[in-house]
Amino acid sequence: MSVVTWVRRKSRLATMINERGGVSIGAALKQAEANLAPMRDEGMAVINARLKELTAIRSEDGPTDDRVERAYHASSAILDAASPFEIAHVSKAAHNLCEIADNHQAGREFDWRVVDVHVGAMTLLMSLPTDATAARDQVLAGLYQVAEKKGVEHKA
Repeated sequence: MSVVTWVRRKSRLATMINERGGVSIGAALKQAEANLAPMRDEGMAVINARLKELTAIRSEDGPTDDRVERAYHASSAILDAASPFEIAHVSKAAHNLCEIADNHQAGREFDWRVVDVHVGAMTLLMSLPTDATAARDQVLAGLYQVAEKKGVEHKA
């Protein structure tokens, strides 16, 4: 009989934290935030461009399946761009739209109103003050209800 041995490696951050005179968790988080700060504007530009793209895709004529696929990719780009920053609600809204698009059955009509609702909701979420957590949660709850009506189950 053979035995599998797995050697667990410590991450560089874990090593730095545990070393004498190492980096505190708070200092590491502050440094991470400082490293991300210059990229925030770029992330916001991606989000805004993809919101405009979603609006354009919605108003186009053409094969529904192709447009739904493009809407999925635009929403996925918003999810990716929003995730590193403190705009988790936008990420969740974009993920919700991805789930709706992914749930679309080829050859069937797509309810483009869900794109309008999500674009409006994400725009609103970005404009709310940082301390408006309850309002953000309400917006997300509404988007989850839209998804449920379209046959997508929300996973907490």
